[in-house]
Amino acid sequence: MATLTAWKFASATGADEALETLRDLARRDMIDVRDAVLISWPEGSSKPTTDRLRPAAGGDNEEGSELGLALGAEYFRTLSANVTLGTSALFALTTEPRMHEVNEAFRGTQAELLATNLTPEQEERLLGEFGLTGATA
Repeated sequence: MATLTAWKFASATGADEALETLRDLARRDMIDVRDAVLISWPEGSSKPTTDRLRPAAGGDNEEGSELGLALGAEYFRTLSANVTLGTSALFALTTEPRMHEVNEAFRGTQAELLATNLTPEQEERLLGEFGLTGATA
């Protein structure tokens, strides 16, 4: 089963750093990143930018991606509204994580979990693994 997570970062570069960590973990076969969308709104920009990790076959926008299909276009737009000036977000669809290694790679990362498709128990475990509490969605 693919796990969907949406994370918000308090800086415009936080999601970039998290995405680079995910890419590194994927290169080392610690996690399979099926799809990812990064939204960043740097200070001084008039609007946020959106980048994709893997383009979907037959489409080049985030709503046509596997991730966008998992979320639903309207839900994706609603979650994206959480990205404000000076912040960023990473939406990731992943499978087969080696949780210990993933946890170690993200230790000390400050992020807010916006949404997930995990059960409440799995979500609580995920937050505990990363030393975070609460979710907003």
